[in-house]
Amino acid sequence: STASLVFGGSGTQTFDGGGTSTWDGSVVISGTSTVQMTGGFTLNAASKNLALASGTLDLNGQALTVNGTSATFIVDSGATLQLQGGETITANTNYPQLDSGSTVKYNGTSGPYTLKDYTYHHLTIAGGASSVFVLAANESFAGNVTLTTGILSQGGFTMAVVGTFANNATLRRLQVETFTGTMDVDSGTVEYVGDGDGAAETVTVTDFGGIGTDYYNLTVNDVNVTKDIFALGAATTIAGTLQVTLSEFQQNTQTLTPANIIVDGGTLTGGSGAITVSGAVTISSGTFTSTSNTLTVSGAWTHTAGGT
Repeated sequence: STASLVFGGSGTQTFDGGGTSTWDGSVVISGTSTVQMTGGFTLNAASKNLALASGTLDLNGQALTVNGTSATFIVDSGATLQLQGGETITANTNYPQLDSGSTVKYNGTSGPYTLKDYTYHHLTIAGGASSVFVLAANESFAGNVTLTTGILSQGGFTMAVVGTFANNATLRRLQVETFTGTMDVDSGTVEYVGDGDGAAETVTVTDFGGIGTDYYNLTVNDVNVTKDIFALGAATTIAGTLQVTLSEFQQNTQTLTPANIIVDGGTLTGGSGAITVSGAVTISSGTFTSTSNTLTVSGAWTHTAGGT
């Protein structure tokens, strides 16, 4: 058909695009509805467009092609393009066009997934708790980045957030890839995992807070055979928990002020600055070598047989 297909209204509507069959008319999604694809869809007629005026298009793991001559694929302000992360999207150069106020939401529950190298406005990660979504290139987000569930990995690339960075899940960093924006320090975890290049490099963790709070939760968890070492280069305040699971975390000469410390497999090496823990210290495995300065622990100290 060459007629336009318009999805309006509210609620969830399913759409089976027919797999490899094609549609010769434009498609418009409006209203507050979520249009969930149940089959692949190809829109390849000349000047036939896909327009997300409002509501949500959920690819739901299906392939999408919008590549007719002069065809456009535009996500307007207030509309959402939702995908698991592994879908194939084929579009003309510079599309999809993600207008100011638009959102791309990734919700896959397996992975790892590689983010599409688009010009994003808002980004939401809402996948499985352990699902990893990895940047494919240096990315600048003109709007907000919201991590609801899952893990967003910088993957060695730079990341800039012009709007609000809301981390209710995990931001994973290999080493100290550039992050430009305001770190969320009232929720979420920043996890350092090493770059796995076979060299044991000493990495100075990022001082996000200046003279204020630097992290909510900070985790060191390098699973590589040859592990990097993560070290402080400035006084560091952690509103939540410092967790050293794998690899070594070195205090050096800096003051360290976390709410809690967990050592469960890694090595926490104290230096010459004060360590002030407002909550508890738990050592279940691994090693905690205290500072030569003052160690203050206001909460419980739990040391099981596996730790030293």
